[in-house]
Amino acid sequence: MSERKSCISLQLAHPGCFYHNSREIAPLYLVRSPEVNDCDRKAKEAYAYAEELYREASTNYMKRTKQRLKIKQEKLLWEAVIVLNSTHTLKDVQKLAKYLEKKYQWQATQIVVHHDEGYKDKRGITRYNYHAHIVFFMLNKSGIYVFKKSNFGKKSMAILQTEVAKILKMPRGESKQTSKRERLSAKQYRQVEKEKDNMMEKLKDVSVDAELFEKYAREEHQAKKRLEIENEALKSDLEELKKELFEYKKKEKQKQAEDEEGYIPSLLT
Repeated sequence: MSERKSCISLQLAHPGCFYHNSREIAPLYLVRSPEVNDCDRKAKEAYAYAEELYREASTNYMKRTKQRLKIKQEKLLWEAVIVLNSTHTLKDVQKLAKYLEKKYQWQATQIVVHHDEGYKDKRGITRYNYHAHIVFFMLNKSGIYVFKKSNFGKKSMAILQTEVAKILKMPRGESKQTSKRERLSAKQYRQVEKEKDNMMEKLKDVSVDAELFEKYAREEHQAKKRLEIENEALKSDLEELKKELFEYKKKEKQKQAEDEEGYIPSLLT
């Protein structure tokens, strides 16, 4: 079996990431018990900590600028996914998180090591996908948004990949252009995507503090739907009023014509 190489990727965190990472909502594609994992914060603790960081950033921003903080909630959390080997521990990943916090001012809200994912090869041997998740809150303590995707071009990401390899004491991974890494088959990919959908359905029945990061988009969508319904109702009412106005004018013309036809001038003046 070839030696695992380091790699870090960054992506917007999805609303249920804290529950997914802590395995409080566990996907079905796991190859062994989540008990082998390690997690620094359960989902509710992580959400509460993110909210605390948001309040602190908002307060400091107001004091500094005399203005309210305006930021799209869905951009506050970004998730780093890091390739590990079987010997890495939560302590190793926390060391990496501290380095990233110091260098970029990102604030880690949840750190998890996963040893429960993988696949079976053609011989039926389980190949484990050792990796970690770090969910970062991207406002610093002053309320400044400290993550810009434009700052992480090929050169910056190459430097970051090298730094991660050194901290985790792993061989550095190759770029996508030169790497010949095996990808998930179409069947495996469909299974993963199906499990993501199942997880999101389960989240609907779970009362979580994720509403802080979801409510704005949801309320906007609902408001748009209500406006569409109200608009259709107004159109219908307008058509009815037009019909009534037409009938009224028609009757008035008929009445006026009848009055003129039956009019007899008075001879008494």
